[in-house]
Amino acid sequence: MLSRVEFILSASLFIMAIFSPRLYSYSYILWAFVITIVGIGLFFRSWGRSNENFLQFEPIFAVVALIMGFTFPLFVYPYNEDAAYMFSWGIPYSLNYFNKGACLTGMGILAFLSGSSTRNQLSSKYVKSVSSTRVISSKKLSFWLFIILLCYMLLGGFERYRTIYVEGEDGGSFLTYIEVFIIALSQVIIANEVWNTLHRVEYKIDKSSLLIVVFISLYFMYVGNRTYSLYLLMPLTIFLTTYKYKVNFKAFVVLIALGVGAMVFIMLFRSRAEFNQELGWYYYLVDLMIPNTTTYLGCEVVDERGFSYGSSLLGSILGAIPFSQSLLSILTGIGSETTNSSTIFTVYLGSKTGTGTNFVADSYLAFGSLGVFFISYYGGRFLNLVKNRSQYSYYYLVVYVVYCGFAVYMVRASFLYPIRFIVYSLLFAFINSNLRKKCS
Repeated sequence: MLSRVEFILSASLFIMAIFSPRLYSYSYILWAFVITIVGIGLFFRSWGRSNENFLQFEPIFAVVALIMGFTFPLFVYPYNEDAAYMFSWGIPYSLNYFNKGACLTGMGILAFLSGSSTRNQLSSKYVKSVSSTRVISSKKLSFWLFIILLCYMLLGGFERYRTIYVEGEDGGSFLTYIEVFIIALSQVIIANEVWNTLHRVEYKIDKSSLLIVVFISLYFMYVGNRTYSLYLLMPLTIFLTTYKYKVNFKAFVVLIALGVGAMVFIMLFRSRAEFNQELGWYYYLVDLMIPNTTTYLGCEVVDERGFSYGSSLLGSILGAIPFSQSLLSILTGIGSETTNSSTIFTVYLGSKTGTGTNFVADSYLAFGSLGVFFISYYGGRFLNLVKNRSQYSYYYLVVYVVYCGFAVYMVRASFLYPIRFIVYSLLFAFINSNLRKKCS
């Protein structure tokens, strides 16, 4: 029932997006906001009645996406039109897509919630076929994670973020491949400990392995990389609160507020900036305001050039194979300005700084309004499938842990972005699991 209601509400926003007026209309955006709030409210009401932990992927994603999509057109632009280009590095773009962008964002959120609310019954035959209660050790993974982490630190991996955030220069892209290995290994360790804890009452948590993971996440946070830090902290927090300390709606709101405050503090700390009362409050939500701008850019690019028909989604898939983008560019001449929506927006805008993307803009650039609707819907269905099967399948649990790490960042990326982390996490999990079988 809930899935159908969310589907109908998202379909109404789909129609509103198609017929949205070109000139800015506060009332039109407000209607889109109200419909979205109703959909999220119904979802939260059902979530609370089911006694679910609110600190999970779906509620976090919905709230962060809501803030990203509606803060600027509803609470900033009407009162300060000069802020229109503040989040595009001062570079002008068309202001005729605010109405459509708001409708697309609301539609994407509710389509995702519709997909994630779809009932997914598991047959007893499937449960028996994938069930396993054996303990999966993290000792060898921890050893290799420590070695890779040591090499990363000696190569100046953490130090390079001082160059990026303070001096505005990238300190070596090859280190990003090592970071993927570090994150993937850490996520497998988290999955191992969750799996063992849930399936063996007598199991004692491998504290040394988890301490390495916590150290990595906090160190990334210290140097200013909130994204990588959250990739590890979010699954730890989600599983801890789901199985130990369930978070109700009121506590969820408080934790979201504290989380936003912490992210703002880290943003100021990493750039060595100070709080400036002369700047608008919305400036401190810059990490959500800049990606939101790409929603409008996506509409503008499509109107001028047409859809990419999926080519702009290839970057996320190529990211799973080291140097595949470079090889593709050498062999075919097709570069990231074709396969990566973030690069497409950056080049289109003519910015020297990366513009980023978001789940709405990325889908719209590929297939338009229908793309936003169906990619969001099936993104929700996929998450629901993975979550349900993670209780019985170790490898589905690994995928679910990876996805939980993206509860915040997914709003600012493609639904396909986690693919490379999923691929490497599954690879490490498979090797670790099968090596143990052979040794035992």
